[in-house]
Amino acid sequence: MTKSLSDMAEYIDVLDYVWMGVPFNVPLFEVYAQIPNPVSHRIVRYQQQNLHILQLGQYDVPLFEPLGMELETLPNFAIVLADYQGKHFRLMARPADHIEGVKRVHHSQMRGKSSFNPSR
Repeated sequence: MTKSLSDMAEYIDVLDYVWMGVPFNVPLFEVYAQIPNPVSHRIVRYQQQNLHILQLGQYDVPLFEPLGMELETLPNFAIVLADYQGKHFRLMARPADHIEGVKRVHHSQMRGKSSFNPSR
């Protein structure tokens, strides 16, 4: 394998962001949108918690809090993540206090798991 192909297989571009003082990153190819000052369209009850639903065009996008706490106020940003499974497209959002930016990291340096592929 050539050096450039090897680099592509070992490194990935990620979006770094911080929520409640905890740094997160997600693969950049999963990021559908970054929404400043998100507004809740409605709230639904999900697994004994209130779940904020954002409206993004024709899509209702659930805003999941990754630390297991209930959102009392909306975050500064919503990181909207997209996924395709076969013919099915889905969106979900994660809260962020601030966005650090994009960087290239080795797969072993990923913080946490991919939102849609927790086996990584």
